[in-house]
Amino acid sequence: MVGINHKDTESNALKFLADLGDPYDTIGVDKTGRVSIEWGVYGIPETFIINGQGRIVFKHVGPLTQFDVDEKLLPAIEAAK
Repeated sequence: MVGINHKDTESNALKFLADLGDPYDTIGVDKTGRVSIEWGVYGIPETFIINGQGRIVFKHVGPLTQFDVDEKLLPAIEAAK
């Protein structure tokens, strides 16, 4: 799982992860917000599933609830395999 630090300082991002946990394998930094614009992000947080061909096959805007994970995210991951 890859996270993107969107327009935040490194110290704030590290504090956030220390307080709430760090599920990410890797974290990128989008200091200017340019990457987010290119991905069409308009609400933070957003979750994307990318298939093996590099295409976005699922997008969720907003925080993920357990229902979202079970009923939307996990099925989208399975379908993207």
